[in-house]
Amino acid sequence: MAAIAKGVLQSPETAQRQASSKLLFLSLCTGDLAALNAVIRSAVDSWVVPARMKRLAVPVLEYDATDLSHFRAVGAFVSSETGVASDTDSAAVASILAGVALWDERQLHGLYVRSAWQGWGIGRRLLEFVRLEAGQAGSDRLLVKAQRVSASFFEGRGLERAEVGAAYPYSFYLATGGVGRGA
Repeated sequence: MAAIAKGVLQSPETAQRQASSKLLFLSLCTGDLAALNAVIRSAVDSWVVPARMKRLAVPVLEYDATDLSHFRAVGAFVSSETGVASDTDSAAVASILAGVALWDERQLHGLYVRSAWQGWGIGRRLLEFVRLEAGQAGSDRLLVKAQRVSASFFEGRGLERAEVGAAYPYSFYLATGGVGRGA
């Protein structure tokens, strides 16, 4: 996979107004792990749970190079009127990478949106991107094992509840429209 574009962005408040029309999806690779995991840390920080739970959750949810060798990863980048600028600074990547999604042919393994960008349709558009990509790859549905704090997001998108056992009480199926390799 190609490395992600890196760049500089206006303040989140300014760019958020443009998020619905200025979203770009790019594949992520191992060189993008720091930026990807920064999105996860930001998303977890927005959870309404005790600080200890957040601190314990982050290491379990972060990804490494081995993970990326098994999953397809995409980043949702918000660009301002000036667009994505340079590719010289990895810190600049984290400032414009608003959300990430990781999946394989059977399961959506993660969908995270930076706290500053939540509520602007980025998660919804990432989910739709994954649905289309997985369907084109032949999956008929993906299993989503959600955290309790994100279950309402998936319910609000009309995902079908999956009864996969008590170990994953917040599980859903994302119908992709593809034929074949679903969960």
